[in-house]
Amino acid sequence: MSMIRIALVRRALRSQRHELVFGYTSGLDLVGHVAYAQPGLQMRAYEEMNEFVGELREDLGEEDELVLISDHGLQEGEHTHEAAMSATDVRLINDVGSVL
Repeated sequence: MSMIRIALVRRALRSQRHELVFGYTSGLDLVGHVAYAQPGLQMRAYEEMNEFVGELREDLGEEDELVLISDHGLQEGEHTHEAAMSATDVRLINDVGSVL
């Protein structure tokens, strides 16, 4: 399912027909819950997500921005209240105090 979601997001970006493209994948969340004691598997999942983000950046137009947000963090397989945020322009997330 994640591969289908990823392909749909990339297709939408490349079409340049949309002002906002929102994508969601649960892959890292799933791996964090079921394989928290297997750091090698987690690292592989993060490397694959990093590759996907690189592909997304290649698909962006010159004036496009990319914002990445997690809905929560994970510690030893349990949710934390710490979300991770990143953006191609840090001003887009500088004043974000919380994520719901």
